[in-house]
Amino acid sequence: MQARVPADLARELLEQDGPALGLEGMSEIVREALRLLHRHAREHRAAAELAAFHPGGVAPLPTGVVGDDV
Repeated sequence: MQARVPADLARELLEQDGPALGLEGMSEIVREALRLLHRHAREHRAAAELAAFHPGGVAPLPTGVVGDDV
């Protein structure tokens, strides 16, 4: 897999973001970014499945959980 990353973004990733997250080098940064993207996509798919299961409405709260409207 290859990707072109603008020089200013690459510099910021290596100098600021990577160290802030304890990541060393572009490979670790890219792997973590892909993991986060994958997790984000799974969350979107789960939300879409929930919306499809409860069309036009809101999913019911679990038994014993009080909503914000109380």
